[in-house]
Amino acid sequence: MIVWRRGFTVFSIGQVLLTKDTRFSVEGKRGILNISRVREDDAGEYVCQTTTIGGVREQSHLLAVSGTTHHIARLYTCPA
Repeated sequence: MIVWRRGFTVFSIGQVLLTKDTRFSVEGKRGILNISRVREDDAGEYVCQTTTIGGVREQSHLLAVSGTTHHIARLYTCPA
């Protein structure tokens, strides 16, 4: 199971989105988090948490946003 969160806000569990923000999507079984039309307030730390029989793994991704033109950000899951 893959969970994406930013701080205490959970964006997805598996491929189920928990946000109403349509700019966010989760791609495939690998659980890649896509953010379209990235804005400066999207900047920050995003955490991927993967739970398997072997335990829980987390990986942080720091998304930095500057300037005015941003198309899409792709954040990859942590290795299983």
